[in-house]
Amino acid sequence: MKVFIIAVALFSTNLFASEKCVTDGDCQKLHEPSQDSVCFNVLTGTDVFGDNTCAERCLQAWIGYKCEVFDGEVYGVCRPEDISNPTFDPNDPRICDNALRL
Repeated sequence: MKVFIIAVALFSTNLFASEKCVTDGDCQKLHEPSQDSVCFNVLTGTDVFGDNTCAERCLQAWIGYKCEVFDGEVYGVCRPEDISNPTFDPNDPRICDNALRL
């Protein structure tokens, strides 16, 4: 039993010292979140023809870290959350197809 406890203690110390993780919570303990601009395509209403209208809306959001676990492994590595901003082209006739309803 002592050997097991020592092994777990060594593994845990080594796990967090090298920024390896098992859960997203491990990464949140290791890294402070940062603010970044995040943009969304949102519905704004309808035009005179009854077609949806939309616009790009951006805001400041807290971006954290997630645990990316490798296939076949018990642990992973902390990586920043990937927040991809959509491309907004007002001339695209299908731009409002995937817009968010607020």
